[in-house]
Amino acid sequence: MIDMEQFSRSMEFNHTGMQLLLTDFITHYHCPMTRLQSLCEEEDYLGLMTYASKLKMTLALFSDQDTPVKLAQLEHLAKHEFNPPEELMKNIQLDLEVVEQQIKQLTQ
Repeated sequence: MIDMEQFSRSMEFNHTGMQLLLTDFITHYHCPMTRLQSLCEEEDYLGLMTYASKLKMTLALFSDQDTPVKLAQLEHLAKHEFNPPEELMKNIQLDLEVVEQQIKQLTQ
């Protein structure tokens, strides 16, 4: 989840930068869980590793505490060409749904 208190302080401190970050997230990570699952099904480990890494970095910039760690686990598994455990994917899906809802609320 996004740390809303820290995020709002960042918005006040650097409004333009955070707006750009929100725009990038909305543009490049529309339905991120669908993309992650698709890459898993295709066994595209390089694509999975790259996408998880970029998504992890973007969420870390939003001050998200848990999801980047889970994405780092996913990225590491993909690096070694292992399919991620279903539980990890479910946890990431729940986190991403919450983040997407928060971002939609912020951009309305």
